[in-house]
Amino acid sequence: MAVRYRFADTPDADALGALHTRSWQAAYRGLIDQAALDGLDPADKAAQFLAMLDPGSREERAVVWIVAELDGDPVGHAIAQRHEDEGHLHALYLDPDHFGTGVGPTLHDMALRALRRIGCNRATLRVLDGNDRAIGFYERRGWRLTGNRYEDEWSGIAVVDLEMAVDLDVDLLLANRQYWNEQAPIYAAKQTWNPEIDWGIFGITDAEAGHIFPDVEAKDVVELGCGTAYVSSWCHNAGARRVVGLDNSPAQLATAARRSADAGWRLPLVLGDAHRLPFADDSFDVAINEYGAAIWCDPRIWIPEAARVLRPGGTLWFLGNSVQFMLCAPEFEDQLAGSALLRPQRGMHRFEWIDTDNIEFHVSHGEMISILTGAGFVIEALHELYSPANATTSYGLADGDWASRWPVEEVWVARLGG
Repeated sequence: MAVRYRFADTPDADALGALHTRSWQAAYRGLIDQAALDGLDPADKAAQFLAMLDPGSREERAVVWIVAELDGDPVGHAIAQRHEDEGHLHALYLDPDHFGTGVGPTLHDMALRALRRIGCNRATLRVLDGNDRAIGFYERRGWRLTGNRYEDEWSGIAVVDLEMAVDLDVDLLLANRQYWNEQAPIYAAKQTWNPEIDWGIFGITDAEAGHIFPDVEAKDVVELGCGTAYVSSWCHNAGARRVVGLDNSPAQLATAARRSADAGWRLPLVLGDAHRLPFADDSFDVAINEYGAAIWCDPRIWIPEAARVLRPGGTLWFLGNSVQFMLCAPEFEDQLAGSALLRPQRGMHRFEWIDTDNIEFHVSHGEMISILTGAGFVIEALHELYSPANATTSYGLADGDWASRWPVEEVWVARLGG
């Protein structure tokens, strides 16, 4: 069974206290007085954790607490906390049996994403003086010793800590490129060039969706964030005069090139960013994307860019996650959307998930209307896509029951004035 990651809760206190104590006794052997280590009482740490795990306490102290569990038992945890504008990695401990298994790096990365998401541009931590193994672990992940030393006390044991720090700023373009390069083999197997047009994670046919595929016959089309370029293939099959696929990921473009060659025609492919399109003004009649620029680029930037490269009267067509889904989507990929609102609609814009490296953008309907009209578009349609009854999907976002009641995806169609 795979390791599962989730937020800590009050029932975890005893198990985390025991895990934390075992980790100390293994990691600090030879660095701290052995009698003191042997005398540690897991119940003391559990009592401390129980107070910290109180939801009100965590919210007041801006604490994010992540647990790794295997077969229902915690095998590691990380505690990250915000202090004003700076983050602090308060704890990162594993059960000794899981040292070197990859759980530690995963917890580390999740904790830093959590800090970045709540507005921290820099983070610090304290590591025991002489703990070269831990110092090396953090240095390999970008942390550097600051030169600050602190006399501290851990569970009644006097220690000397060294401070380490790391910048949390991330390059949007590079982060999403790396993510999609890693995901490319999965999507090469998952997304075939099926000649039948279907939409979204439930494969809703174009007929079931109300024939929403745009008119591309004898037109110049650009797919913004083409991935494996199956939408480009549909445009080609529908008689487009010219189709160009643009994507930020070289690995995704390589898949698209192979598919095009296998189909017996050459699809022009461009490595680029929809925030800065490498095309002249008035180059295309249709700009289209499904789960491309629609969610991995900032609509405040990419939509005006799409308007620039479209000819007057040109069509903008894009599919992304619905507002309802984004308000109900949990933090972790193995958790499905439920009926509870998990985040505010007000201010929704940039989304950084705790368990993945990619950065997404989702805005409310009101803001999307403002962005489109501000870029010169006239809105023609907003299609909300519901799954067929008892539908299934290989994407772990929502089940068929949820998606038959609330839309997982929505499609905007707009025409450029002129």
